[in-house]
Amino acid sequence: MPEQLLKNWQEVAKFRNAMSQMAQGTYKDQGDLIDYTLYDTAQLLSTVLEHRLFTVGVGQVDPVTAARKNYSDTNVEGAIGLPTGQKLMAQYLKVMYVGDALKTSAQMHNMYTTLNQTVFNFGISGKDTYGRWTLTEMFNLPFSQMVDNATMGIPTTLGRCLGIFPLQLPIVLASLTTFNVTLTHTVAPNAALDGDRIIVGLCGALGRLS
Repeated sequence: MPEQLLKNWQEVAKFRNAMSQMAQGTYKDQGDLIDYTLYDTAQLLSTVLEHRLFTVGVGQVDPVTAARKNYSDTNVEGAIGLPTGQKLMAQYLKVMYVGDALKTSAQMHNMYTTLNQTVFNFGISGKDTYGRWTLTEMFNLPFSQMVDNATMGIPTTLGRCLGIFPLQLPIVLASLTTFNVTLTHTVAPNAALDGDRIIVGLCGALGRLS
């Protein structure tokens, strides 16, 4: 093959490779790897001591609230966490507390007490627990003592609260894996907290087949 023709073919090959690279984006024909949070919500009720999350999907009835869950409550599809063809490597756990109404100082103290007396457990069927923590640790609350502004004469300071709990080792959930997250109150929450919600997110990289 003449040298100039060979160079021309090499240039064509480089151009095709460059065009192929330009055509590769977030979406891929063979599958995707995306940043993802699988989330679910538990609603506090003074008569309920344990909440099992990621077991009731969108459109299904929550046994605690007796209402159908929507996408503001959960993004679980069906009665399992991950459908066929998906795999989640959870590297962080997110915990968010959403109050139902304006709180007094006494009710805020009840909230902090409930966080300290609530245990988060991550389990996979047939296996031992993969993690157990109090919500106080997961919220990274440096202290939970209420400060009376009128008495102290200074603004109330609660420190920096982060509801993102990094895992030292990721939890890998394959498709159709039966798992559960339970929130267990060792002491019943105060009735003033009824209606407040705790949202839990499993955050990491989601692989899914196209």
